[in-house]
Formats: sequence, structure tokens, C-alpha cells
Amino acid sequence: MGGGNAQKSAMARQKALEKASGEGVGGGGAKGKLERTGDTAAKIAASQIDKAQREQKRTEAAEKKARPFLCTASSARPIPLLSTLRLSGQGS
Repeated sequence: MGGGNAQKSAMARQKALEKASGEGVGGGGAKGKLERTGDTAAKIAASQIDKAQREQKRTEAAEKKARPFLCTASSARPIPLLSTLRLSGQGS
């Protein structure tokens, strides 16, 4: 391995500088804890908005799926579902 004292001191200074520059961005200590936790009321509100949007998309998809056919003004009657038609030659 090796390396003189000058190299070891330079590495120690570099590590200390990196550690000091990283403390304000959610690192350890009281400052870091404040950054990590943040405003919990805002986080809860944001998560509730996301949840409401996902639920709305699910509801819209379910409603769209529940509509089996489109009925336009020009058509005399809607097209029935295949599951409601009886195939000839089966059963009565």
C-alpha cells in the first residue's frame, strides 16, 4: 500500500471537505433530520392528491369498461353484447 504522510493528510482533508459539503442536504445531525422529515402536512396532502387521482383513473376505466357499446343518434338500436346472443345450433 504505502503512501507518505502528505498523501494521507490530503485524503483526510478531501474526505472532511466532502463530509462538510454534504451536511446541508439531508445528512446526519439535527439539520439533516429536518431536511429528511420536512413538512409532513405538505407530504400528506400531496400523497392524498396522488391517491385521489389514481382512484379517479380507476373509476373512469371501470365506467368505460361497463359501457359495452356505443349508441349513436343515427343508429336505430345499440349493438348487443356477444355474450347475450345465442349461437345457432346450441341448446334451445
